[in-house]
Amino acid sequence: FSRMEAITFVLTLRIKPSADMKEVMDTAALMMASTEKKPGALFYQYYMENDTEIKYLETFSNSDTARSHLLNQDANLHQQWFSLIELTSCCVVGPANEDLKKILQTVPVSCTFVDRLGGFGPRESHKTEKQTE
Repeated sequence: FSRMEAITFVLTLRIKPSADMKEVMDTAALMMASTEKKPGALFYQYYMENDTEIKYLETFSNSDTARSHLLNQDANLHQQWFSLIELTSCCVVGPANEDLKKILQTVPVSCTFVDRLGGFGPRESHKTEKQTE
């Protein structure tokens, strides 16, 4: 894959006040496991800055694999997840094609699309000289 074609979703999700936190964390782990199996899924990380929000970083090899990810969700898992959380912000970093943008028009918030300014994409860790001796 070309790192310059990679698409990264930067998402903020609000945990619904009625949600059980153990169920939220268990479902988040299931969502991660489901995504990890998908072609083109390169990086997936989520974290909490406070007790009410989860932040996500998800990187796919290109617009087509990102689109495929969105179109091929486990319906029951997806329904369970959205019973617990609410998507409050969506930023798409990278060269999103028109097909991906069209699919993202269906999410419950308006996504912001931005070009990357610099950096490097996901990569395999490289060995230091000591590790190769």
